[in-house]
Amino acid sequence: MMSHTKTNGIIVMGPFRSGTSLACRMLAALGTDFGPANRMLRPDAFNPGGYLQRADVRLANSRLIRSAGSGVAWPEHPERIAACGDLSLLQGPALNWRAAAPLWGIKDPRFCATLLSWLRAGAIRPPRIRIVHVMRDNDACAGSMFSMPELARQLRPRTLVAARKTIARYADFAKWHATHLDCPVFPVRFERLIAHPSECVAGLAEFVGCLDEGRIAAAIRQVTIVPAGRRPNEGDDMHAVRIRKMREDDLPECMAILAAWNMAPRLPTEDTPDPERTGIEVANGFVAEAGGCIVGTCSYIVHSADLAETASLAVDPACKGGGVGHLLQQARLDEMRERGIKIVRTETDRPETIRWYVEHFGYRVVGTNPKKHAFSLTDVDYWTVLELDLVET
Repeated sequence: MMSHTKTNGIIVMGPFRSGTSLACRMLAALGTDFGPANRMLRPDAFNPGGYLQRADVRLANSRLIRSAGSGVAWPEHPERIAACGDLSLLQGPALNWRAAAPLWGIKDPRFCATLLSWLRAGAIRPPRIRIVHVMRDNDACAGSMFSMPELARQLRPRTLVAARKTIARYADFAKWHATHLDCPVFPVRFERLIAHPSECVAGLAEFVGCLDEGRIAAAIRQVTIVPAGRRPNEGDDMHAVRIRKMREDDLPECMAILAAWNMAPRLPTEDTPDPERTGIEVANGFVAEAGGCIVGTCSYIVHSADLAETASLAVDPACKGGGVGHLLQQARLDEMRERGIKIVRTETDRPETIRWYVEHFGYRVVGTNPKKHAFSLTDVDYWTVLELDLVET
């Protein structure tokens, strides 16, 4: 049940995958109480450090957004949700624990669209709250959001382009709240936090009134920095994966990743006069970056105005299973679609990859082709050919 409290609180607000969980972990180290652990979302592969996000608040916010005639991926403006949404839904979360907390905190990216409603419903009292406004590069947020099945399935259509639009909308609404509500606001820029953790944590500590040097040091330790140039290890937090267009100077790292899967292009030789791949079309290529290094690559080849072929999709083995391949594949599909390509052809020899293309992207198997030489799997001498209709998907 909703309860009124006379203690002070922090609302952590920012788009999905912007670093709000990291902000909460720092705030918790500085003495902010986010409530009973048994009501929190559990840590997972996408956020192994924990979300510090209450499941009942998330559910109430999602229901509120839907009650105003919109969806989580594209909510109405905060003023419209406050005017047209069912504010009684905000009575559901059990927030009584706040009364015993000198400084409490609540976090949910959906607050970008719903915080005004909580204030108007009286569930949160304006004079007693402060806002931590978390910001991050929109493309980085979108890529990370799209790699999470739970969030990606909210998108309509389920594309990286749609994820970018969702993130931009949430960022705009968070900014609207930060500038229109009569509440103190502390901005946290994710990229600056990673680059200058001590400085940012010191400012946050002053904002919440924490003078304890031990707590401040603990908050700084919450910020995980992957040194530039270090190869990510299996288990590293991959929420900072960024997809961008390939450059010529990326080729050595891309070739190394492809070589790990026996997929590196090669020049013709006397033994192999007609290689499977002789190079990478950089202009049609993408890379995935994390921790200051390239962890994945892909490209495609345009055969005609309507037909293209995918090429050279590979992920650093240390990062396999983290959603990097999904982000790369979606990035090149989005670009091909924007270029007017109608049919995409893909060849692969791995059964799990065939299932991945069919189940996640809607491909259909259309035949097989013999390999020109040992490439990729050395014990399979043919390619399975798949096609995707970009017009229908």
